[in-house]
Amino acid sequence: DRRQRQMCIRDRINAEIRHVLDVLPAVTYVGYTATPFANVFINPYPYGNDQDLDDLYPRDFITALERPIGYFGAREVFGSDSAEAEGEELDMIRILHEDDPNRLRPTSPKNKESFHPEMTRSLEDAILWFLASCAIRRSRGQTGEHMSMLVHSSPYVRQHEYMSKLIQDWVKQRKSDLISGKGESIARLREVFEGEQQRTAPPGQDCIPEDFDMVCAHLPAVLDALSYPVENGETDEALRLDYTGDPVTCIVVGGTVLARGLTLEGLCVSFFLRTSKQYDTLLQMGRWFGFRRGYEDLPRLWTTEDLASKFRSLAVIEEEIREDIAVYRENKLTPRDFAVKVRSIPGMAITAASKMKHAFRTSMSFSGKHVQTIRFDHRDSEVVGDNWNAASQLVDTMLDSFTPTEEARGHLFREIPFQMVRRFIAATEISDEHMDLKKPHLIRYLDEAEGSLAQWNLSLIHISEPTRPY
Repeated sequence: DRRQRQMCIRDRINAEIRHVLDVLPAVTYVGYTATPFANVFINPYPYGNDQDLDDLYPRDFITALERPIGYFGAREVFGSDSAEAEGEELDMIRILHEDDPNRLRPTSPKNKESFHPEMTRSLEDAILWFLASCAIRRSRGQTGEHMSMLVHSSPYVRQHEYMSKLIQDWVKQRKSDLISGKGESIARLREVFEGEQQRTAPPGQDCIPEDFDMVCAHLPAVLDALSYPVENGETDEALRLDYTGDPVTCIVVGGTVLARGLTLEGLCVSFFLRTSKQYDTLLQMGRWFGFRRGYEDLPRLWTTEDLASKFRSLAVIEEEIREDIAVYRENKLTPRDFAVKVRSIPGMAITAASKMKHAFRTSMSFSGKHVQTIRFDHRDSEVVGDNWNAASQLVDTMLDSFTPTEEARGHLFREIPFQMVRRFIAATEISDEHMDLKKPHLIRYLDEAEGSLAQWNLSLIHISEPTRPY
């Protein structure tokens, strides 16, 4: 029948779940997922009527679980465009130099066997910080816990072998100097440690409290315990990482097994070059999310600007999905009453095309939203100069035609015409880092809502130095 034909075209796992649900006389099915995109795009009524719901469609409720205390998610790691969330992100992202990826991975599949990665300063920093973090954790009484570093630079199996050997040889060549506390290697370790010490801190403290002497004292034990496993689809079962026995201290190199499958226990440092153009795949790559109890201040992620930007965008999207889901609870609605909205990002797919067939496109509005620019291209002198000129022209034009009133913190211009404001916004560059505020979307919204936005109040805020007592 039609129901059986529908099941044949679905993937095997979902088909088997549906079969179990179909044969049981009474059943409650609750699904949990960290990547809800495909779930909310299921066609509720695939059988041609509005009564026979799909077995896996969330017919009764969707709810967002509260973030547990101490959990690192996309917002905490990568930050958000929201001004309210500013300051919540941890200073744990280290962006690679733009030339690093080409030195660490083949640029073409045809070179996957012949290309040999070379050590970069960023990879050195990541390894040295991992050694320091393991020493710090040992000083905190965590000797009996697992400690892992993840390196994922390429999906190719041969590249994993090359990368692991590169790291292993580099550490072994410096092991004696690191243990003796002499030479260039110990100076580099001190440089990395002191550079990171002030950037994060345990709750209630200003910086990482351990000093460099403490790190050096525990370093020999870290180096003696260190192993270099390789994890990929061809790894022999007997050689796979095993967290069920004695504590593991390892720098593990791998591919998709690490990127989307295996959870690394005690993960503290990640060196990650791979990215994806699909929301759910990208989130599954976020192995650095999770709990780091007792060492919340130590995790670091070395990655590319592109991956960091995409994850920051996903943090915004996650917040919007949570807001949509909250409407169900507040208004006693079910997913059948209205669908969850998922913002699209240019150049990225939300989920597989086959799972998007029943999604409906809609447009966004800025009405009723309080969106601020909190990210700036401040290192681009041309952008900064053009934005300054656009603001100067707006202020000069307002001063020529309007008389402001003095307020406590500046001057207020009233009844400024729409076109004057639009010209200013059109001449201003908004950072591409902002997912909440894309200029083409904002301009389109303004043009469509011009009738209701005919006059504006604009304020110039004055920032003055506080009076210092002498």
